[in-house]
Amino acid sequence: MSRRHWSLLSLASLALAVSISQAADDETVKADLAILKAGGANTDNKGLLAFVRKRTVSEALRTKIAGLIRELGHDEYATRNRATQDLIDIGGPARPQLRDALNDSDLEIRTRARRALTKIGTPAAEANLVTAAARVLTARKVPDACETLLNYLPSIEDPETAEEVASVLSRVALAKGGKAEPVLVKALSDKYAIKRWAAAAALTRAALKDNRAAVTKLLKDANPSVRRHVALALLDVKDKEGIPTLISLLTDKSSIDAEAAEEWLVSIAGEKSPTAPDSENSGARERYRKAWEGWWKDNKARVDLTKLDLNPIGHGYTIVGTLNLPAKRVGTPGKVMVLDSSMKVKWEVDNFNYPVYGCLTRRDRVLVCEYNTNKVSERDSKGKVHFERSTTSSPVFAQRLPNGNTFIVTRNQLLEVDRTGRRDVKVITRLGYDIISACRHKDGTFSMISTSGACLKLDKEGRQTGSFTVGSLYYSVGLKVHFLPKGGVVVPDYLNNKIREYDSGGKLVRDFTSYRPTSVTKLPNGGYLVCSRFNANLTEYDKTGKQVTTHNVAGTRGPIFAERK
Repeated sequence: MSRRHWSLLSLASLALAVSISQAADDETVKADLAILKAGGANTDNKGLLAFVRKRTVSEALRTKIAGLIRELGHDEYATRNRATQDLIDIGGPARPQLRDALNDSDLEIRTRARRALTKIGTPAAEANLVTAAARVLTARKVPDACETLLNYLPSIEDPETAEEVASVLSRVALAKGGKAEPVLVKALSDKYAIKRWAAAAALTRAALKDNRAAVTKLLKDANPSVRRHVALALLDVKDKEGIPTLISLLTDKSSIDAEAAEEWLVSIAGEKSPTAPDSENSGARERYRKAWEGWWKDNKARVDLTKLDLNPIGHGYTIVGTLNLPAKRVGTPGKVMVLDSSMKVKWEVDNFNYPVYGCLTRRDRVLVCEYNTNKVSERDSKGKVHFERSTTSSPVFAQRLPNGNTFIVTRNQLLEVDRTGRRDVKVITRLGYDIISACRHKDGTFSMISTSGACLKLDKEGRQTGSFTVGSLYYSVGLKVHFLPKGGVVVPDYLNNKIREYDSGGKLVRDFTSYRPTSVTKLPNGGYLVCSRFNANLTEYDKTGKQVTTHNVAGTRGPIFAERK
């Protein structure tokens, strides 16, 4: 509904019409409503609130779970066994508290919590519905949405879903009159860590001025996850008070918090970042933390977050690798282009030999796999080489790790090298050349697609821990799949003109038609970016597989790969 039509509405219905129109005109909300309707949810305001409340674990059950977790460390063997089985029987609702128990000081509690989590298995497939409901409720600014979602957070089984739900609370952080929602202010001292950091993050992004003292107090919270989230929320608003907290997290026993802190510190310090430790032992990490403390002492006054782009590297950019037309061949035939959000060339680098994959490491640098010369190199927008590593077979994927090391996938190896590229940190070699592609997850485990059409799950040492079939894939040089953080994968099926997405258990989640696809990326909005070397097109689809836009890469022999974050 356009603005000029609003004047035709009665004054009595004006406020309601504005609210509904804003949500209806939002493409994300439209897509979320479609997901909710397909899942059988009632999409009016009362229905969505009821949907979330129904999935909120009661305080009585949380108390029971907490008591059972303490009994995991009981002196009596029979009591420990009974408590373990009771937690397994409770199932999904016990998962969040069991994950917290993995950091307990009692070894027996940690061991049995891990055993119970393994028995309970993966979360139920409701994450998409929950996050969709949260986005719709906050986009509509439904009364009680803030309190309902805040109370639901401790019940969320999946950490990524919890992050997504918490991230939308800032939309409803302000009550009438522009003051902070009282429930958020109260939650800053809640007993649940997730409610403390979610409230602090929401208030930081929406109303920090009036709540600064209460928010920054949480930089010294006993829970490392709270400290990390508060520090990162402060970075979002260009406040550097949380930087010392990120430095202190480098030696925290929580690897998730330590890795996240390191990633953002390196983003801030850039070339001045201290050298990552050669070992992960406590002594090396302690020296690394002290090196960062020294960096902060020397640079605190000069760090100006307002002049730094702290969005994820490459956010909104599309990286495309192509082959030049025969008439343009000078030296080696390939180039890599960086396109902005309007698909215009921001900058490009020529003279790559068959660039089958690339990703940004900085705003002006790209890390590229050159298939024909068995080489991975990092070059800036002027073509200068800043990193180079030769491989024993053709490289197909590479990523820069938070600690500055580089992870490289070749046809027969998973390889991690140090910052210089000269020293191998980890080498996992497979018999035969059966790797189509692979990725390293945040926890150090791997996912891999083999030439037999299997998606393999590997532990940190490369031992297979699971697998599922994705079907026979027509292998061509530059075939690019997309591994998902939760263990799923999206694959291009060239011969059958299909894109297929599988969840972590191998269940087919979605498939849709795309002409001769050779590369696929799942986008942050749930859509897909697909390239086809056959017709030189980059095509974007929405989360249902409906075509949104198509961009032809003119003046080349077609895109080999495309990547967008």
